Amino acid sequence: MAEVEVLSKVLSASLSDSEVLNLLGELKESDSELERECGISRKTIYNWKSGKIKGISREAKEKLLSFILSKYGIKEGLTMIAEVKRYSYVQILLELMRRGLSDEERKRLEVKISDNKGQVSP
Repeated sequence: MAEVEVLSKVLSASLSDSEVLNLLGELKESDSELERECGISRKTIYNWKSGKIKGISREAKEKLLSFILSKYGIKEGLTMIAEVKRYSYVQILLELMRRGLSDEERKRLEVKISDNKGQVSP
């Protein structure tokens, strides 16, 4: 679990609020499930999604990322995060490469990278 905690801390510093919202949109879990699993209230999640709260705390980002990396596994979680980043995120890709990718996972990332060539990070 220490690895999940370290990755969550590192990634939370670089994830923008809009990327967190995109990540929330990718999750299968309901807001109630997220509240139970992450310790972030449904009301807070609703307020983020509706734009009523500006600025998502780093602590909340860490909780969400820790949940994703634990629930989906580090490889799938990092892939989800890389997909919402909308540009080549070298540290995530290096971590994925270190863990080894299946052919299907490699193709998914190649499509994402080729779709985003020439885009500049926000």
